Amino acid sequence: MKRGVILSFVLLASASAQAFETGLPICFLPGAGGGNVDSMVKFRDTLKKRGIDYVPFELGKVGTVIERAAKLQSFLTDVLEKNPDFRCHVFAYSMGGPVARYTYHHLSVTLKKGEKIPLRNVIVSISTFSSPHRGTPLAEWLKRYSPKYAAGMDDLAEADMRKYNDPAFPETYSPEPKEIPVYSYQTFIKSREEGDDFLAKIGFQLITTMHNNRGQDPMNDGVVPTASMAFGQVLGRLNASHGFFSYEIGLRPTAPDFFEAHWHFLNGARPSNATMARIERTLSSPMITQVESLRAVFGF
Repeated sequence: MKRGVILSFVLLASASAQAFETGLPICFLPGAGGGNVDSMVKFRDTLKKRGIDYVPFELGKVGTVIERAAKLQSFLTDVLEKNPDFRCHVFAYSMGGPVARYTYHHLSVTLKKGEKIPLRNVIVSISTFSSPHRGTPLAEWLKRYSPKYAAGMDDLAEADMRKYNDPAFPETYSPEPKEIPVYSYQTFIKSREEGDDFLAKIGFQLITTMHNNRGQDPMNDGVVPTASMAFGQVLGRLNASHGFFSYEIGLRPTAPDFFEAHWHFLNGARPSNATMARIERTLSSPMITQVESLRAVFGF
């Protein structure tokens, strides 16, 4: 993938965000590898300069969805002890998507004063980016043939993800929430050369071959089948490798640019002219289809 180029972006649906209390922070949940800490700090600092509070949660490099959700529960307990009225928009990358779903449906915190707060009351929206909501065949393949790389992908095989998608498993079933807005963004690459690392290059070929053999849609981003990323309202599809939302891979616009655009969309308020210009540069691409204007789509 060429560096320093505008991402190809296909907007799939017109949308308007529900109104929230404006200015709520972003709670960022990283993927299976725990997230690139340096990049998360840079993303936080960049967004802070733009007036957006971005709170990344480091959930560890290994662990199941439930184990990572327990860490998030612990972090949020500390936050709510200091501010019981804390609320946030959850931006969940990759494995963070299933973690957000499970947390919303199944977890609560009990403060020292005895107050119990369901975490569904803390999360005002969920947006997932490149998340394997129905799993990925790459996880199963890695567990069999390369356990070193599979260590951080616990639960992400397609068979393992069934317990989060099937009501036959009530203790883990985590469907699309109906009480809050839920959005997702998909990613894809068109060849192994567009993969941002060795795993994505190998994964692209593997997933493409396996899904072609099964008669399934082979589109993927080198780690996750693109179809598996659909959850809630799919807002768009980016021609980018799986790592785009996790760390800096030299593309313009950057992930913080994209998070900024989506955060303003969630808030439903028109930003300043300078910010609007940056958002339009972020989302403008010859690949945008099915929409008359970005302003109409994003409600500005």
